[in-house]
This record gives sequence, structure tokens and C-alpha cells, in this order.
Amino acid sequence: MRTRLCFWFWLGFLGVASMLSGDELAIDGDFSRLNADGKLTEWVLHEWGGFQPFANLVVIPQADQGANAVKISEATAEYGACLRTVKRFPGKSGDRLRIQFRARGVGQLGVGLYYYTDRGEWNQTSASHPVNLQSEWQSHVVTIGLANGTTGETASFNCCFSISRGMEVELSSIKIWQDAGAYRGNLNLPGEWTVFAPVDRFLQPAAAELLAIPAQFGGVAGQTVAFRNHAIDLAPLVGGPGKEKSAWLFGEITSQIECDYTLGAAADWWMEVYLNGKKIIDTMDNGNVKHPYAIDNHVVTARLQKGQNILAARVVTGAASSIFMLGGPNDLRNIRSSLKINRITWIEDFNGQKLSCRSSAPPELIQGNPTPGLLTITGQAVYTTADTVTINPPELPWTWPGSDAFWAASIRIQGFGQTPEARADANFAMNLTADTGRQLAMRLEHQAASDLLRLVLAQDQEIIAAQELPYQRLPADCIVAVNQRGEVVLSINSLADSSSTVINGQAAMLLDAASLQASLTLKATGNRPAQIVVDNFILGQAGAGEGFPDVPFQLERAKTFDPVQAGWKLAFADEFNDGKLDLDKWYFSGPGQEDRIHFEDGKLVITADWNDKKTAVRSASIYTHQEFLYGYFEARIRFRREHGWWSAFWLCSHGPSNPFHDGFEIDIYEDYYLRSKEPGGEPRRTLDHNLHVFAGGVLKSWNYHSTLPGSIDDYYVIACKWTPFEISYYLDGQLLASTANHSPYDSVTFDPIHHAAGASPLRAILSGCCGKSGGDPAFGNFPEDFRIDYVRIYAYPGQDVPKVTMTSVSEPDFMLPQGTRLRFSAKAEPSPQSQAPIQAAYLFDSGFLLDYKTKPPFDFEVLLTKEYYDTTRYVAPGRAGTRLEFGPTLHAYSVFVQDANGQVAHSTPVLKFIQPTADSTPYLGKPQVIPGRLLVSHYDEGGPQVAYVDNTPENTADKTGTFRPGEHVDATPTVIGGVAAWEWLKYTVEVEADGVYQATLRYGTPQRNLRPFLLLVDGVIAGKFAIPPHEFPDYRTDSDSVIADIRLTAGRHVLTLISQASGANIAYIDFAAAKP
Repeated sequence: MRTRLCFWFWLGFLGVASMLSGDELAIDGDFSRLNADGKLTEWVLHEWGGFQPFANLVVIPQADQGANAVKISEATAEYGACLRTVKRFPGKSGDRLRIQFRARGVGQLGVGLYYYTDRGEWNQTSASHPVNLQSEWQSHVVTIGLANGTTGETASFNCCFSISRGMEVELSSIKIWQDAGAYRGNLNLPGEWTVFAPVDRFLQPAAAELLAIPAQFGGVAGQTVAFRNHAIDLAPLVGGPGKEKSAWLFGEITSQIECDYTLGAAADWWMEVYLNGKKIIDTMDNGNVKHPYAIDNHVVTARLQKGQNILAARVVTGAASSIFMLGGPNDLRNIRSSLKINRITWIEDFNGQKLSCRSSAPPELIQGNPTPGLLTITGQAVYTTADTVTINPPELPWTWPGSDAFWAASIRIQGFGQTPEARADANFAMNLTADTGRQLAMRLEHQAASDLLRLVLAQDQEIIAAQELPYQRLPADCIVAVNQRGEVVLSINSLADSSSTVINGQAAMLLDAASLQASLTLKATGNRPAQIVVDNFILGQAGAGEGFPDVPFQLERAKTFDPVQAGWKLAFADEFNDGKLDLDKWYFSGPGQEDRIHFEDGKLVITADWNDKKTAVRSASIYTHQEFLYGYFEARIRFRREHGWWSAFWLCSHGPSNPFHDGFEIDIYEDYYLRSKEPGGEPRRTLDHNLHVFAGGVLKSWNYHSTLPGSIDDYYVIACKWTPFEISYYLDGQLLASTANHSPYDSVTFDPIHHAAGASPLRAILSGCCGKSGGDPAFGNFPEDFRIDYVRIYAYPGQDVPKVTMTSVSEPDFMLPQGTRLRFSAKAEPSPQSQAPIQAAYLFDSGFLLDYKTKPPFDFEVLLTKEYYDTTRYVAPGRAGTRLEFGPTLHAYSVFVQDANGQVAHSTPVLKFIQPTADSTPYLGKPQVIPGRLLVSHYDEGGPQVAYVDNTPENTADKTGTFRPGEHVDATPTVIGGVAAWEWLKYTVEVEADGVYQATLRYGTPQRNLRPFLLLVDGVIAGKFAIPPHEFPDYRTDSDSVIADIRLTAGRHVLTLISQASGANIAYIDFAAAKP
């Protein structure tokens, strides 16, 4: 199965299929179809008595820009006149229509729909959408959603244009697009629900018990509750937070008709939803799975009966929270996502003294934090005026990015004044002015005495939408995105609380605009000068959330795969026929595990059993000595079934911290979901498959579930095919079927665009895992085991692949300041064998896509700023929802290329480290002296991201809480423990004399294969401390590592000690004159 994918990560209003496209209806919108009498054949004046006597209707040839028009005049009937389509078009509740037309006239025009049932009965009308008419021709666009009436389900509709008595209108160029709705029905969910909690989580009522709201259920009385923003926290009702507590909820919907009805739900963690006793949503086997929790996690369309309908939901809480979410069709249609600028055309970040934007009054340029929670210092501009000040970007070449793509302007508003006292009444607007002279504006109306802002979206001073916004949402990024179809998305993304406010609208002026010019306006509206503090004025292309537009790449998924038939060579094999573990191939992850493995019938048996004190279950894990970069990894396994532990076959490295430097994790399977749902019940058949990628101290994860096709007692060959652009999973040679909200595939497949790329060798691992994910061991029967018949690993052939090298990097230094423009040039050559042309080149940082190009030269520019990185996939969160923020950490850059055959190659990663933005100061104000002993726990002052980076939120080493309180480094006065990869520490030192010095690091670790510590002097790498393991199983600091010669000049310097691996304790560095 060969799949060619060209993905768009799209935008703003997700509930409407990411804006309307749909099918254009054949309506004769240019009024060219006339009968022999010259009358219209596709349009007619509505015959209802309220529209009689009929108005005058004539066709005017070439009346508007060469197009025919119809004119309705002499509307003397009581209700005026109505022009409708002759044809009734098929449509259902939930479909949406986009009606585009040009008009001129007197008064107001109404645009609406007439509904009919499948039997042709009249079924009410939609709300009329008013359009103010002008004497000159203007373009207009209206969006209408189809709904059900009171007679029955809507099956068809007419489109109609109406005017009041005494008015007249001319219409031309009518076009209508219909988009099939994903969500059916238009009734709201109940406002009040009855909750029964806590109840037995295994309670299973009969269907008849779910046909009415009971007074008591599960032995408890009901409580009346209401959802807030479609969610309810059940913790107070089930006795507080905790896993596997249960509640039942009941609600009633009354429907005048029998009809389809769409529901969406989410829960942390398990749920069942019933309608009239019939189960319609069930996640009791695998849990909610999808992240983040939202009402569109699990969506189903069911059937409402006429009259009373009873909804019932069973929720079993998870370990993290007790949230339950439920939404009806109207709620699902209104799901909105915030916008991000994902392709920058121009930016003014106010960091320099020379600004590229022009203003009618010069600003004061200051430095400040974007918000108290962000430590990065940025440039900001303060504009002050007693009247009006206008800010304009430079004149730039301008074209629409595409018929459906969104062009956007963004400004970060810090606040209306540098201090609370400086707040004054003012309006601040972002204006988009078309070449036609018409204007679209986003306006914030600010009153100094109010805690609310009024947010207004207006076209030519006519308000499209308005909403109040708490002032404390500032600072916020305000983005206005528009497209050529007249669609507008306004997104206010708060830096203060990470909330987003999204407004959607239609602006007909965009239909005629050939270009737009953005500007900002601050206007004082009171008796005091107005002031606003802004940052990051940006023009570019916008998309939803983490989007990255139009990334073309090929990914070949084979439905079946046999590595031998494919010509992949065997690189590793263990058939386990020797009756003992081959320690030349494997090693244990830690001491004392040997008693948890044995061999039977040519199979490795990994056992789990209670420890000697019966307080915990213990098992074993074995790692291959050999590392593998890409390949096909398979094992024939019989899984375990008991509560209290789980088994795993996975690929990883020791302490991975960056997928381009020292590894990541591919979980070929974990079987914790195979245990029975309830103790003593039948085992389930669900496997879990994960990709875990670490970078910058943040873990991004994605997962799938799959189902075993047979008995849990059978042996299965579970496998993973890992190539540069694909990680796909196989069971008995068949591609594993699955779907997930992070993926476009119908298989267990990860790729570098939706997920991450990896280019570091990994070890194969077999593990018996003990912990909470395996369930409660008290419900398990031990000893228990899982069995491995063989492990075979086939090398990725890498034949016929292209070649790519990084030919130049603009900045040679390892450590670079923020704000640096980093330029890369790559040279790509086709495979000598295939000569397949290069299709695209992709620049990744630490596994995440920054940019791509489809034609040479393959030159890339990266701006080392948060603003640049916020436009890339680098910051996109994984399953946990944690963003990888740009900051002082390792960045590993590599260029991947793909040819027309889908073959991929990548360049050797280039490592850079980003400097902190502020200077640290010596510990207790006194530099440490060289020669002498530098105590590692006496690192500089200045706090996180300035003097150190530590990935734990508190000091876990000092139990007294008295040493360096409030800081994160795991330090005591004499040692720093648990150092993790890419944590770092800075030291201000005073060197007494010029010379060559020897540095000796005192450390301790039992772990093997750890990468060395880096020692930098004034930002330049001076040497590396190798850290081989000692003979003890603990982390006592008894080992020394030496850098023999470091040349230092007399005076003050700043040393930086950077860990490249996790798993060592450090005590001090002795500096002495180097031995001759």
C-alpha cells in the first residue's frame, strides 16, 4: 500500500470542517436560463399569500461587471417580496451553506432557507440573515446552518432572498456551496442532570432501568448538577480525587420529532453513554485514550425518539482527574481552536533601536518579560498619545496565499499602560485595509475603570461580532486571519492564563480585495493620554494551533512485510536455545534480576513475583549490547495476563534526551491493557504502542491501541519497521490496524511530520515492568511470566538512497546567543543507482520540523527566538499537552531529503546550545578561585534559565530544605545528585594566573554508556569529562575524570558544566597546574 501524503494543518473553526468548502449547487446564479417567454426557469417569486400581489421581477442583461442581474421592485404586498430557488436541494440538519452574491438597492435584504421533510411537507424556515443594501454594487457572503423543523427531519430546502414592502433590490452572481455536516440535530443537551455518586464501579443495570430518571440508583439518592463549559468535575461527588471511583448521570431531552442526534463525550478515564437504554459510547476497555480531553474525543450519531429521551452515563475516574465532558450537536459545531502564525512574512520584534515599522509618533523602547511566568526578556514598544497614533509596516509585495489559505496579522498587547496608574480610556485597533478602500478592523475598547475589555470585529464600521474579555487576559497575542472566500477568524491567545478567545465571521469586502495593508491605531477616548505596550507585530500565514502548512512527503506502508523477502540482512538473532542468557548479547538493566529469568523448551521466560517481604512485585529487563540505527525488530512472544505488572518489547537508549543526539523510545508493545477489566474476569486483547521523544527537558508522546486477533494464550510475532520517515508496527507479518487523533493513518504508524524524526541508534529491550500501569498486584496470581521464543533484528538496507551533507553553517560556535540568525546550506545528490530526483529537503531541530523546501538551493535560516520557534512543529505538544518551549538548551539540526522513490537520507546533526538571556552572579557574591576546588553545589545565583537548568521542580536531594531553598537543583552542600541530560550549571571563577590547568571531576555512577560532561569556558567548549561506571551499585562519588589541559587567562571567567546524560552524582572539580 503506497501512500502519497501532502498534509495541510488547518485552522480556526474546527467544528465546521475547518471552514466551508463543499459542493457548489446548480442554481443558475447568473440568471442565464430563461424560457421562451423570457422568464427565469430556476428562480421564482414565492407564491405565499403574504407576498401577493407579486412584486415586479425582471432580468437586466450585463448589469454588473458584465453579469446578468435580477431586479425586484414594486413590492407592495404586506410582507414585501421573496425570490426563491425553484429546485429543492437535498440537505440535512447540520449541513452548512455558504451563500455569496452581489447586490445593490434600498433598505435591507433578508437571506434565508425554507425547509421541507422527506415527504415534501413544509418544515419551517431558517432565521433571516439581514444585509444592508447600498446604492452601489457590493459583494456579500452569508453562512447558514440547516436545522430540523417541528414537522419532521429536514430533507430538502430552498434558498430565498426577501425584501420588505416598499424596498427594492438588484442581485447578481449568486453562488451557493453546501458542506455536509458531521453533526446532526439542533436540540441542546439538558441544562440540569441528576448524578448518583459514589456507586459501585462494577454496577451494570438492565436496559429497562435506564429508561427514566430514578429517585435512587446504586443505593444512593440523586443530586442535581449542571455542566459548566460542557464539563463536570465528579471528584466532590465521588468522595474526592482518586482512581476507579464511579458515578452515574441522567438527563432528559424532549424532541418534537424522531431524528438523528450527534453526541460527543470525554472522560478521565472510562465511560459508557446510553440513550434510551441503548449503549452508544463505550471506552471501558481502553479508557478515553485521546488527549486533550474534549467533547469531540468520542462522537456518535444516534436516534432520538419523538417525545421523552433519557441519556445516562457511567463514569469511572482516572488517576489524574475526575472530569467528564458531554456535548450535543450545537456544542460540537462550535468547537473552536486558536490560531498561530505559522509562516512569517515580516516581523517587528522591537528589539533594536532602528524599527522597520513607521509610526506617526515615535515609541519608547523598553525591555521586559512577556508575562511573569516567562523568564525571557524581550524588546517592547510603548506608544503614548493624547489623540491618535498610527503604526504601519513597510510596504511589502502582497498576494493572497491561496484560495482557501489564511493571511494574517498579529500583535502582542502587553497592556494599556506600563503601570496600572498609566491606564487610560483608549481604543486600539488592528486594521486591514483593502485596495478597494474598504476596511476590516479588530478593535479593543478599553476603559481604565473597568476590568473588562470590549472586543469588536467590524467591517466598514459595521459590527460583525463583539464580545467582552477580562483585562487580566493581557498580555495576549491578537491575530486576525482572513481568506479570499470572505472568512475571518479572530483569535486572542492569552499569555497570562493560556486561554484562547476565538471569533468567526464573514467579511464580504474580502471577496473583491486584490491586496490588503495592515496597520495599528491607538486612539485616546478620555481626557488623559492613552498608552499601550506592544511586542511582535507580525504579518504572515496562519493555521490552527501547532499547524505547519502544506508539507509534502511520501510514506510507503506495506500491508504485509517479510524482511527476508525484502532483502534485509539479519543483524542480530537470539533463538534462546542454549538454556542460558548470552551475556555477550544482553545485559541486565540492574543488579539482582538474574533470578527472574529462566529457560524452558528453547524459550526465554521472564517472571514476575513478589519480593521476599511480599511488599512489591519484582521482574527483570535485559538490553542488547548492540545498538541499531533503523531496522526491522521482531520477537515471537506469549504475553502475560495478570494484574500488577506488564511486559514490553521496546527500543531505547540510556537516558535519552534528544532524538538526534542520544536516543528516544519506541515501544513496540506494552501489554498492560491485556489484564481483565475486573479482577477474575476474562483478559482483554488490547496492546499499547508508543513513541516517546525527549528534547529540552520535555517529553512528547503519542500512542495507538491495537487488538489481538486470537487468544491471549497464543504466541505472536510482534514487530516494528523503523526507517528514516516511518515507524510502522506488524503482528504476524500484517500491518497493525488502528487510528488515533494525532494521525492520518489507519495503522499503527508514526512519521516525522505529525510526530517526530529520530536519528540516534537504539538498543532492543525485553522487560517485565512493575508499577501502577499494570494494575493492583493484590489482584494478581504470582509467579507469572511472559515468554519469548526468539528476537531477530534485520538491518535497514539503505540502498538506493540519496546523499545529503550540510555544506555550511553560518555560526561555528557551539554556544549561541538568543536572537542569532543561524543559516544552513545543504547539498543533496540523487542515488547513484536510481538517479531518482530529490523531491524535498526538510530542516529538523531535535526531531521536529522547522522548515522545508521543494527545490534547490536547500538553504535554511533559523531565527533563535521564541517567536520564530512558536511558528514551528518544535513547540507542538504531544499527548500530555506540554509545549516544548524555546530556551537555553541543546538544539540538534539535521537536513533530511527524500527522492521521487520515497527514499530518505539525512545529514550529520549539527549541535548548538542556546545561551541564557541574562548574566548570572557568583554564589554569595564571591567567585570561586582557580587553582583550587570548585564545589559544584556553589553554582551561580540568578535562578533557572540564568544560572542553571534543572528538570525537577524542587530540590529533591536536600531533605532539610535549608540549602539554597526555593531552587530546583538537587543539591546538598557537598554533592549534586540525579543529574539529568542537558541540565547545566554556571560558575563565575577568578583565575589567579595565566596558564594551562588540569581539571579533575569527582563523580559517581553505576550506569554504563553515559555520555561525557561538557566543560565550557566563556561559552567555548574546553574539554569533556568521561564518566565510566564504578563497581558499586550505588551513586557514591568516588570516581575521577580528568581534562588534562585547559588554557586559562588570569581574571574573571564563567564556566558552564553541561550534562549530556542522565544518571550520575557530582561533587567537585579540582583545578591544578597541568603536569608538564
